[in-house]
Amino acid sequence: MSDFQIRMGMSLIMSFFIIASLTGLHPVNADDDNPICGLGPIITCELGYDCRVGSKDYKSMGIFTDKMVDTLPVFENDSTIYDQYCDCQESKVQSGYAGMTDPACTTIFRRCPGPASYGGDDVICFNNAPCVLDIQENYSCDCSKISNKNIKFDGDHCETKNFVSQKCPAPAGYDSEDFYCANGGVCNGKSFDYCDCPSNYNGPRCELKIEKPKCDLPCTNTGECVFGYPNSNQYENLGFDMQQSFSDMYCQCPYGFIGLLCSIEIRVCGADEHYCLNDGACVKDDDEYTCECASGTRDSYAGKNCQHIATSFCAEGKYDSFCTNNGKCKAVNKDDPDMHPGCFCSKGFHGEYCEHGKKAATKFVWVYMILLLFIVSSIFAVLCIKHRNKKMVSQYSDANVDAAPDGRMYNVDIN
Repeated sequence: MSDFQIRMGMSLIMSFFIIASLTGLHPVNADDDNPICGLGPIITCELGYDCRVGSKDYKSMGIFTDKMVDTLPVFENDSTIYDQYCDCQESKVQSGYAGMTDPACTTIFRRCPGPASYGGDDVICFNNAPCVLDIQENYSCDCSKISNKNIKFDGDHCETKNFVSQKCPAPAGYDSEDFYCANGGVCNGKSFDYCDCPSNYNGPRCELKIEKPKCDLPCTNTGECVFGYPNSNQYENLGFDMQQSFSDMYCQCPYGFIGLLCSIEIRVCGADEHYCLNDGACVKDDDEYTCECASGTRDSYAGKNCQHIATSFCAEGKYDSFCTNNGKCKAVNKDDPDMHPGCFCSKGFHGEYCEHGKKAATKFVWVYMILLLFIVSSIFAVLCIKHRNKKMVSQYSDANVDAAPDGRMYNVDIN
């Protein structure tokens, strides 16, 4: 291979990395597979570590277990800083040695020499905690060696840093350094009882931070994701109810938008007299408002509020002639192919476009009303008959004339 070919090959490789670093087109792997940061990197890496473009894949390093990456606080933040990170060479740290990790290589971790009794993976100790052997000759992390009177490290990997807020009395024979409350917790006067913790911490010493779940519904149109269930909306006086929640989350929508993700536009007609959805326009007809629904495209709508989208079209390219709610088009009139032929509606729907509510529900209401009327009429008739019979019995019954009116007894001469 000539010198010219070698120089050309090197130029092509360098060009790839420069373009990749500028455009974000780079392989997404751990450690040194990602390109070096270009001129003027955003972050500064200490200890001679390289700045690279992209983000870290901690799970592919062969050092940290999936459970560690998913649960430990050192990994809870994004593994990139402005699409850059410091390559700490975690995967090259051997058992029995220490290395650095996190996006900026500021957290010390130590690989204990022996395999753990759980899972067969090497034990990892964070924050420079030493590895110690227990009586069964398994390694664990000794958090007491890096704790002091003001700061305590907790967790199986000494991964949690807690600030001591109050020292608690220790019972006889116990190390006083083990009895404290952290993170604003207060001693309750009993040595072996839990501390009284603030609302965002729990655990015996308030050492465990309660992580609030992230509200991550992808709200649109400047809607805001909040936890809970919507208990009101700005369109209640219209009789509109489209309050939705997903996994205890919902989107608070700005005026003019509704739906789980605030993706449906609503137009209010007049002084809150009517509403139209899906780009429907308010049309005033005498004293009432109706909606002129959007049609002529694949997103055609029908209905009182333009709430029903077209599910089939009656002729190719004729988007003004369609059916909703899975209705089927009738045969097109050959003499007037532009005229909408109507629809065979699926069960429960009716209308020119099958856009009106379910007939079955209406029939059920009428049947229920007739049945209720029959029951009330029957009860009324029975009451009337009972009242008439009672009156007749009272009219034709004789009085008890044999009884002495004043209740006294009289002697009668029978001779």
